[in-house]
Amino acid sequence: MHIAILGAGITGLTLARTLSLGLVGRGGGPIRISVLEGQGRVGGWVQTQRKSVAGEDAVFEQGPRTLRPSGPAGLRTLRLLGDLGLAEDVVQVGKGAPAARKRYLYVQGRLLRLPASILDTVKASASGPLKGLVGSVLREPFIPGRPRDLEDESVQDFFARRFPGADGIQLAASAMMHGIYAGDYRKLSVRSCLPSLWEAEGRSGSLVRGMLLSGSKATTEEDEARHALKIHYPQLMEMAETSAIYSLRQGLSGITDALNQVAIQSPIVTMRPSSPVTKVILDESKAKVMDADWVVSTLPGPSIASCMKGSPGNPIPYTTPYASVAVVNMAFSQRVLPLDPAFGYLVPVREGGDALGVVFDSDALPSQDGARQGGLNRLTVMMGGWKFKQIFGEKPHPDDVLKKARRVLKEQMGIVKEPMAHHVSIQCQCIPQYEVGWWDGMRQVDEWLRSSTGAQGRMAVCGAGWGGVSVNDCVQGAEKVGHALLDHLKGKTFSGASPTLPLTGLERFRK
Repeated sequence: MHIAILGAGITGLTLARTLSLGLVGRGGGPIRISVLEGQGRVGGWVQTQRKSVAGEDAVFEQGPRTLRPSGPAGLRTLRLLGDLGLAEDVVQVGKGAPAARKRYLYVQGRLLRLPASILDTVKASASGPLKGLVGSVLREPFIPGRPRDLEDESVQDFFARRFPGADGIQLAASAMMHGIYAGDYRKLSVRSCLPSLWEAEGRSGSLVRGMLLSGSKATTEEDEARHALKIHYPQLMEMAETSAIYSLRQGLSGITDALNQVAIQSPIVTMRPSSPVTKVILDESKAKVMDADWVVSTLPGPSIASCMKGSPGNPIPYTTPYASVAVVNMAFSQRVLPLDPAFGYLVPVREGGDALGVVFDSDALPSQDGARQGGLNRLTVMMGGWKFKQIFGEKPHPDDVLKKARRVLKEQMGIVKEPMAHHVSIQCQCIPQYEVGWWDGMRQVDEWLRSSTGAQGRMAVCGAGWGGVSVNDCVQGAEKVGHALLDHLKGKTFSGASPTLPLTGLERFRK
């Protein structure tokens, strides 16, 4: 039995670890795992640069920078960190820290602090961009629920329907979609991007009432994850209860580096960097990728579609669009921010401009400044997203990107000082856009993966393009697919033609 994993990002590496732990020494015939990665490095969009700044090793993150220690997925990731021996490297931001409580929107040419308490919300609702916020929330339970035949809608339309005339909620929603998806909330699907809100309204006909009814009740899955973490890594469980966000002292690449070492040391896993997959042929007996029996792809839908040209059967019926992001990390020798410590700010769609948002890295994670804590000021400017080509064209030069980032800092915060160090990265097609219709598209792909006229039961998928863009989502998705495969392989001996895959990775879309 040979399993090929396409992609060595956080998803592919976690899947390889999960399978290796369950299969080494199992008996029942040899099983091999090959992990194919097109780049010369592993980690995917988890990319940490450690830059020497004034003699210190400062952390520049070009991809995700912080994780949330909450929910089943967040607790799974913490358990993984414990298993990898990374618990001592965790640096946290407490729930009461400025970086947890102070976040801003850039609105009407100034930075507007978002409410962090009920009292703050009441005050903000009295005047300014968030005027009328409290009244809109109080009226929401009396607005009719969604039509029965409405299967999806945009984030903008959802909030307009539930909170008519609430301009402040629209501002916050569009900014949030910039921060998470680098996407346009007028196109993104509320059912897919904010499923808990969609489900809350579905339960009771009201978003507010549905959220109040669900309260803070944990699911069985979350209870199990919490119990396991508390038993094995009580210090991480304690951290989860007191933290808003966290990272690693040397950056999140520490996770993918550790997972890569686990894979390299496994007797049944072969890592193949610099091995781009250009063709995948699936038939009823084999997956012609490294002569594998099964393929689990963490690649985006468009990549799968390109690789499978010429494969028997119908083409993949839906591919998710992606957005590109320009990420500019900067470090200054002294504090340049015109604000007290905070996490950063996001820019709503209607403000226009180049920026999606700016993160105040030194405020959020000062321990990543090296020995010069308090002496450096690290910032990250994120630009482009759904409007990347409009801003930068096809192939922007890093110098031009840096100029635009510095212009953002000057125009939005009055920062004109030249950074001591900087790093520009163009993350092409990095964030999937779950647009209206995406949920139904995943349902179609699920059917295609199982169909004798599609992937013929030889391929499963997982990763950001298939259900959740966060690191936590990717870890959880990989572990679930891995454990499902292990359950299927338990006690079985394979000879001759291998059986079809018992799963697609998209089962939840059948509901």
